[in-house]
Amino acid sequence: MRSRLLVVTALICICFGAFATPYRAWWDAGNRMYNARQYDSAAWYFEQIAALQPKEAVVYYNLGNSYYRLNKIGASVLNYRKALKADPTYQQAADNLALAESRILKPIPKAEDIFFLRWWNGITAESHTGLWSVISLVLFLVVIAIALLKVLGKISFATGRIQALLLVLWGLTLALAFCAAARGNATSGVVMEEGTPLLTDKQGKVIIAIPEGTTLDVVQESGDMLEVTLPDGRTGWVSKSTVAII
Repeated sequence: MRSRLLVVTALICICFGAFATPYRAWWDAGNRMYNARQYDSAAWYFEQIAALQPKEAVVYYNLGNSYYRLNKIGASVLNYRKALKADPTYQQAADNLALAESRILKPIPKAEDIFFLRWWNGITAESHTGLWSVISLVLFLVVIAIALLKVLGKISFATGRIQALLLVLWGLTLALAFCAAARGNATSGVVMEEGTPLLTDKQGKVIIAIPEGTTLDVVQESGDMLEVTLPDGRTGWVSKSTVAII
């Protein structure tokens, strides 16, 4: 029995080592290539790592840097945004994203939201999903605790209004948590080809030529076409092959 356990343990170690070794080797090689200004090779190694570790923000950050050096603005914007999706607090990725987007040719200006929408977008940001979920759970537990204490006669003062207020707050924070989570599930993409045409419908007239590196919201997918919304609020259809999903 002991010998079998040792064999299984050895096999697990070998498998783990086989997985970890190329990861480490690719990481070192990617950094070495980047420092040697061989950015194509660096990007190749970081792409291999990203395929194995799709939630590692620093890998996408390095990819963004490599593509930025190669003057591939669409790919650099895409990977900086992937880094921020994995870690919304990644300030270096946010700074480099702004730098990459400043190199977009004829960028489409973002529509200015009214103050109420800016406030709403702030409190329902994807990064606040956990916060609202925790607050909602705490409020729910407090309401249950008060109800139990009241049944057991441990509290004698009137708690009806307090419970009602807590229930309202619980419902509000629960709704905010759902809204933040829904925003996190929204699909966005980056235009990878300069001058990508935005069409009125799948085979309609061209509305505008979208510059490479533009981030847009994907409304729906139909065949080889995507219905999208531009930063200025205009909607239309683009070829799926021209957009990379974040």
